[in-house]
Amino acid sequence: MTLYGQSFTVLTEEDPRELESLARELDALLSSIASRSGVGDATRVALLACLHLADENRRTRARLSGLGELLAGVES
Repeated sequence: MTLYGQSFTVLTEEDPRELESLARELDALLSSIASRSGVGDATRVALLACLHLADENRRTRARLSGLGELLAGVES
């Protein structure tokens, strides 16, 4: 797989197509961040992508928590 112009060999016990799909999504995110931020250094772009994904993860967990609380109220 290739991420931000760098090739990686990754072994997985899961479906390799899933890994390739994730790699394409991540590569698109890295390219988008690089073009919007003007940052070209791969390490900085990767760190910005990590921050973006961490924020997205936090927001998703908060939404799921809210849904869990809503469901708990409905079940009562």
